[in-house]
Amino acid sequence: QNFPHQSRRNSLSYNVDSAFLENPNGDLVIGTEGGGLNYFNRYSNSFFNERHDKSSAGSLSHNNVKSICRDREGNLWVGTYDGGLNLRRKGQQVYEHFRFDPNVINGLANNNVYALLEDRHGDIWIGTFGGGLQVQRKNQKTGYFQTFNVAGKQLSSNMVRALMEDSKGNLWIGTSNGLNLKIAGTDKFISFLNHKNDSLSISGNDIISIHEDRKGQIWIGPYMGGLNRYLPEKKAFKRFNEQNGLP
Repeated sequence: QNFPHQSRRNSLSYNVDSAFLENPNGDLVIGTEGGGLNYFNRYSNSFFNERHDKSSAGSLSHNNVKSICRDREGNLWVGTYDGGLNLRRKGQQVYEHFRFDPNVINGLANNNVYALLEDRHGDIWIGTFGGGLQVQRKNQKTGYFQTFNVAGKQLSSNMVRALMEDSKGNLWIGTSNGLNLKIAGTDKFISFLNHKNDSLSISGNDIISIHEDRKGQIWIGPYMGGLNRYLPEKKAFKRFNEQNGLP
């Protein structure tokens, strides 16, 4: 069934969707790249829209939503393009805003928040497109972020697009210039880059998606690079493209 944006009130607010989240009751939260958030009731096929409102200090900070995460305590985290990070605590109707401020130590590193993930410890990982990777530890004050980036020699790029925690607790970070792996329980990072003459290297550096299947295999989708499966015993990759079955 198709649900395009229409001029009537009960419809999707924008036709470019960028993030999805399923609520415990089965409703969908849909982030759009110009219409804010949409809440879709799958039983009544009805939409409720939530947008930035200049007259309301507690509204969503920007209508271009890039990432959504609901943590185990029921709080909703929303990452935006150029609007920073939003937090709506369970039971509340207003958002707290976190934006980049050069005068704030350990604040948000960049206002473009492209990826959000809660790990098994309850820490919130924040992938910014320009400021690297950050984490809000569960036991730290909200708004105090630890940063991992190129300057700290943890990442291959500060442009983070994708995050995934695997079944072993490792954190995979997709960036615009390579794949990065944070080893579980440590602050050790490994970077994987494409090398033109190495067929076992990852097929592209602009990483769009990362997924672990039920067998524990890690799959990586680079932009215009086909599909890659990680080979942990070799720390290498098997490539799949149109020649071997991709459409």
